[in-house]
Amino acid sequence: MEKAGLLSKAEKAGLTLSTIERLGLLSTAERLGLLEAAEGALVTDPGKIVAASIAPLVATIGVLSLFPDDNAALAVLKFGLAAVLGGAFVTLFAGGFVVAALQE
Repeated sequence: MEKAGLLSKAEKAGLTLSTIERLGLLSTAERLGLLEAAEGALVTDPGKIVAASIAPLVATIGVLSLFPDDNAALAVLKFGLAAVLGGAFVTLFAGGFVVAALQE
């Protein structure tokens, strides 16, 4: 976190520690299990995170090539599902590189 300068960037954006305390963001994040999940992600091998992005990518390609779009409902289903799977791919792929940068 120090090398990435995350705290400085957050402070420049107006997010200070006193703001976080006043809004109760840490207690809310802890109650929802977000802090534990973030800690688990930060100690995970970044290569495994990037490798996990392959499944949604293949599923996206499969949905786009195999699902028919003969009518409006099927087209909405096809492209909606492809958007969700594509979003999962991008999130995992980029997340692996973010975790790698934070672990350095």
